[in-house]
Parts: sequence; structure tokens; C-alpha cells
Amino acid sequence: MKKLLKFLVVAAVAAALCWHYQWAFRDLANSRSMSVEDQLYHALMEERETILLLGYELSDSQLADAWNHVMYTNADLFFVADQFEYTVINDRVLTVSPRYAVSGSQLSAAREIYEAAIADILSGVQDDWSQLETALYLHDYLCMHYAYDETLSRYSAYELLTEGTGVCQAYTVVYTALLQACGIECSYVVSEEMNHTWNIVYLDGVPYNVDITYDDPTGARLGRAKHANFLKSDAAFDNTHNYTAAEGMGQCTDTSYDSAVWDNATSAFVPLGDDFYFIEHGTIHRWDGETVTEVFTIYATWFTDRGDGTYWQGNHSTLWAVDGGLLYNTNNRIMFLDPAIGVARVSCGYYGDGDIYGFTYNGDSITLQVGTDPNEAGEYLTVTSFTLY
Repeated sequence: MKKLLKFLVVAAVAAALCWHYQWAFRDLANSRSMSVEDQLYHALMEERETILLLGYELSDSQLADAWNHVMYTNADLFFVADQFEYTVINDRVLTVSPRYAVSGSQLSAAREIYEAAIADILSGVQDDWSQLETALYLHDYLCMHYAYDETLSRYSAYELLTEGTGVCQAYTVVYTALLQACGIECSYVVSEEMNHTWNIVYLDGVPYNVDITYDDPTGARLGRAKHANFLKSDAAFDNTHNYTAAEGMGQCTDTSYDSAVWDNATSAFVPLGDDFYFIEHGTIHRWDGETVTEVFTIYATWFTDRGDGTYWQGNHSTLWAVDGGLLYNTNNRIMFLDPAIGVARVSCGYYGDGDIYGFTYNGDSITLQVGTDPNEAGEYLTVTSFTLY
């Protein structure tokens, strides 16, 4: 039976070579000069039905590793399905037959949407930022604008960018694409034990763990970004990540950022002018890349629904940068702050039930997250009438 199967495989490959002869000789030549990952990437981008891998002498597991690497490091392959078929002879892979979730004119339109979304995010990156500042901005941007997909059905970069939600794989591939576009080396980790993936980011060649999914957990308040999993060493991940057999781990030994300025921030780091601003312990701070300065203290109380004057501890403000200043929320108002003069004015108010626990700003509207408990999603209300002083 084994020999018969091999004979059938050879016949199938021979037929494929005849049918796809225009690719076959090029594929064989590429195997001498191009890595298998590059070969797969270029063939998938061409939407090839059959990819010849005869010259690479790959085992099944090596093919799986190469395939995973290509899919995790190339977000623009969002149109490739997660299943494929392949043929073997003498335990070596001869051909791969991918499946495509989107093709033809639909793919052309989807590519335009994808590229526009990536370009829009990158438009906020400033040329004079350091690699660290760029990595922080993009990390916080994804946390602020997207949410974890609790249906566990959105895996691709395209789905995250267009639907607004995605699982860990979607966060990982989008962050990789953004950093690569900025010239920052980025890879990934896959933990089978956790059924989870996250990024390895190389700052000036030094690798660090970044887990955006954990910094943007389910139930997070609108516009919020956490930083407990940003630029951490393997040692810092010991208590939160199971990676004994995870692909890509065991390389992040530098502990420079295991204790960092962003650790206790309860908001994103938002850029304004030459500096970044963030909220910590109810106070807005300025960070110039080295020094932290207190700018403005937020006085607000978030009451429970008991009606007895009890309130939730801590500050529950979100921070956004706008033209000429910052927006933040109290329990019942959106405030505009000019950090240069330290004066805050009311941008819009909320007079319904519950309090404001988060918000997003997109230029034309503000979406409020209101409720009676910071640990619950509450409801979303859109405001189109507000003032930016």
C-alpha cells in the first residue's frame, strides 16, 4: 500500500508539473536561491493553486513550521485560508495546494481596504521617534481602537482592521506588519499549552516580549491600554505565560523594561507635540522619552448604584490627543485640557444613568461607555456635539 501511495503521489506531481510548467522550472530554480518562506509568500501572493517545493527537501513538520512563519509574519496574506493540502514522496514534501478564502475582484477590493487601514494607522507615527516610542504608540493604538473577539472567530488581520475585533493571532500579525513597515524587526511566539500567540519585538536588535492581547483584555474600558505585557523579559512572563514548549521563546533575557515608566499607567500614552501624555493615579503626566512630569490632576468620583454615596476606588479616566490638547473623562463629563497652560474646560456632558468609564474619539464623534460598574461593559452612547477649545 505504501508504494502504491507513493506512485499515485508521483503521478499527481508529474501531472501538476505538466499543467503548471510555467511555474515548475522557476520554483525549482528558486529552491536554490530563495528560502522556503519567501517561496511560499511570493506564490501565495500570486494566488497559485499549486506550489512546487521539490528542491527544499522538507519534512511534514518543517513544512508546518515554514507555513506558520509565513502566515504569522505577513499580515497581507489575510486572504489565505488556514488549511492546505500537500503531496509527499519518500517523506519529503513535493507540492502544496493552498486554499483561498477570498479571490478575484473581491480580493482586489479587500487589499485596497487593508492597505488603506494600515496606512491610516502608520500616518500617526512620527519620523523622529525612537524605535521604543514607535513600538509603544502602535501597541497603544491597537489597544485603544480594537477589542478582543469573544466569539473566537476572527483570526486575520483584515478582520481585526475592518470588524474592530480579533483573537490573539490577529493582534499579533497586525502588530508585526506595522512594526515591519517602520523598520523594526518583529517575530512571534506560539504557545500550544496556552493556545495563544504574542510578539517578540527587537529594539536595536534586543528582543522583548509584547502581548497586546493581554494588554487589551475582554471587558476593557473603551480607549484604555494596559502595559503589563509590553517589552518584558521571559522572566517577567514566568507567572503569566506558559511557554515551556512555545515556539520562539527563550531569547528575551534583557530586563531593562521589566520595571518601566508605563507599568502603572491606566491610560494609553498619547502623542501631542514632542511629548507623550498618560494617566497614572488620577494625574496626567508628560513623558519626553526620558523624564516624567506631572501636568494635571483629575478630580472625579465614580459612584456605585447603591444610592448610599459609596463609590469605586481609583481613577477611571481615558485619555485621547486632539488638535491643541487632550481629552479625558470624569464621571460625567468629557474635558478638554490644554497642557501648556494647565486649564481644563468641559467639552461635553453626560446626564443619564450611571457614569462614564471610557470613551473613544474619532474626530467627528465621541463614543461614551457608561454604566454603574467599571468591571462591566455597560452601554455605548455616541455624541456628535462637543467642543474642542
